[in-house]
Amino acid sequence: MGAHAVFPDARDEAPKQHSVNDRGDQCEQKLKHHDVGQAEQANAAKSQFLAMMSHELRTPLNAIAGYVDLLGLEIRGQLTPEQKQDISRIKHSQETLLRLIEDVLSFARIESGRLEYHYEDVPIDTILSALHSFVEPRLVQKGLAYNVKECGADVVASVDRDKVQQILLNLLSNAIKFTDSGRIDVSCVTDDARIRIQIRDTGRGIPADQRDRIFEPFVQGEMPLTRTSEGTGLGLAISREFARAMEGDITVESEPGRGSAFTLMLPRFRRPANA
Repeated sequence: MGAHAVFPDARDEAPKQHSVNDRGDQCEQKLKHHDVGQAEQANAAKSQFLAMMSHELRTPLNAIAGYVDLLGLEIRGQLTPEQKQDISRIKHSQETLLRLIEDVLSFARIESGRLEYHYEDVPIDTILSALHSFVEPRLVQKGLAYNVKECGADVVASVDRDKVQQILLNLLSNAIKFTDSGRIDVSCVTDDARIRIQIRDTGRGIPADQRDRIFEPFVQGEMPLTRTSEGTGLGLAISREFARAMEGDITVESEPGRGSAFTLMLPRFRRPANA
């Protein structure tokens, strides 16, 4: 008898193929869940580490600030002008390190989605009037003129006060950092919907091709090997994230050699009590 070829029935093969595909999909889903779980664990560990390190670094820095203040009060004896200048420099370095630590910690919280906002009705002028005391030593050191045009006592925003203050200090610190001579002006204009706080300087300005990039994390307005300014390059990225989370934004206008103007926009309305 001749040999007969036996061909498998396609109908028999189809369920097997589906079974293989299903197992493959299940494995892929398990791998994805595993990867997501590992990523979440890594983020949690990173945030915990940064929070711990932030605390460990802030404690001695705050102690340095306390001792500097004691020396400045001349409790332990009168200081010479040169010693006062040295103390001012120590204080500035301490504040710079503290600000860098806060930037890194804020960025880690933003990445992990764990940054909290505490809204309250804030008269904007109370924030503007407090800025000068934070930056006065650097203004004096660089010989920069400083002027504030306040919003008016009736201008109130429902925002996170600390976040708004941190945004404005970041913008103001950058203005001082990149302005070698001239002035810095802070102004405020409002309408029914928005509050616009502008910080304008007479500094170096920003080339057109860098104006969008400066809001990216770890980017600064100078080349890494040639820059002379301090900072992590996180300030503007954090500031814009804060502003947008509060339903506002930050914009920039600039021309190389003629200075820059950064504008913080905030909504002018009252949030629900349970927000």
